[in-house]
Amino acid sequence: MPPFQTNRLKFIRNQPLYDHERPYMILAHTEEGQQRTNVEYETGPVQTIQDARGREESFTLDKHGFAFVKANTEMDECLSRDRIEILYLAQMRGMLKGHLDGADHVEFIDWRKRSSRKLHGEKEYIDVGNPSDPARPISEVHVDLSERADFSPACILNRVEKIMGDRTDSLLKGRVQVINIWRPLEVVKNWPLVVCDGSSIRDEDLLEIDLVRRDWAGYTLNPVYRPGYRWFHLSDQHPDELILFKMFDSSEEVDATSCPHASVPYEGIDEDRDSIEVRALVFTLPEGR
Repeated sequence: MPPFQTNRLKFIRNQPLYDHERPYMILAHTEEGQQRTNVEYETGPVQTIQDARGREESFTLDKHGFAFVKANTEMDECLSRDRIEILYLAQMRGMLKGHLDGADHVEFIDWRKRSSRKLHGEKEYIDVGNPSDPARPISEVHVDLSERADFSPACILNRVEKIMGDRTDSLLKGRVQVINIWRPLEVVKNWPLVVCDGSSIRDEDLLEIDLVRRDWAGYTLNPVYRPGYRWFHLSDQHPDELILFKMFDSSEEVDATSCPHASVPYEGIDEDRDSIEVRALVFTLPEGR
């Protein structure tokens, strides 16, 4: 495998209409003739995507927004929903506490399987309430966009309060991170996860996109294209090789607080990819607590 790949990534197009209208996507039923989104994507120029193989330990969540971790677990494509939620999530909690300094408390937001096979069939919708029903890989560069997403900074406080209840005030006095744990279910030959060095992202690079469902509204962040982003993938990624990447970090003392990412196909390779991702709230308590 060469030390880098090249590919053209999809970015949100920064349109003049956003001067007076926020980008939005309606993720619910709409009336006939109602516009569901004003978002358009454009394909950027050829990007160099460096291979992190052989230097995995040089990347850290605080400096780059992502990290590679080896973790053997009882996880395969056929593992049932109950086994994932009882066994796999417990293993992921232990992994985060072992890998992250100051991971005093870990709570899971949700998890979801993904499969590139969803790109071939006629069934474009998924059962949002069943995380075992795989969603397609997302090829547009984003900080995060989930079928149930409201992981934007403005929504983190509500998430913490909903999950932690009476412990919310004490936990929010410390550091709060939202971290995605991404694992392939077989060796990746196509559609790898491509991650951007979060320290190469500026606040002004990111556009907020309102996400509207019937029972909630939130937003996600999508970067517009500019030269200077630094991209990485892990060639031939195995199921015991995890990618951890940030969606949110309340700390102002780190180089990277988020990690734009996307899944992209290799040119000329006809292989599918199956994966599972878990989104976790990670709390670091203030000193002395």
